[in-house]
Amino acid sequence: MKNLCSSAYQLVYDIARRSGLYEFAHITLTWSSIVGKIMAERSSIVKLDHSTLFVKTANHAWMQEFVLNKDHILQLFHEKDINFVKDIVFFV
Repeated sequence: MKNLCSSAYQLVYDIARRSGLYEFAHITLTWSSIVGKIMAERSSIVKLDHSTLFVKTANHAWMQEFVLNKDHILQLFHEKDINFVKDIVFFV
């Protein structure tokens, strides 16, 4: 099963790389490991535009939680060598 998941991830990365969407796919596939399962379930990545990540949140309370953790989330991106994200905009 692990081999199948690894193959699926590789396929997504290959398609994204050919489509010019590698960074977006990489962020999307690692989002849960960066913010945690609960926060990932309460948000969705909308787009990456000029190093700014746009994230839609479930409601205003969750948006506030994300905003309060923004610096930490950016730090976690950099720890995972995702250095192309310079800012994050959260919205409902």
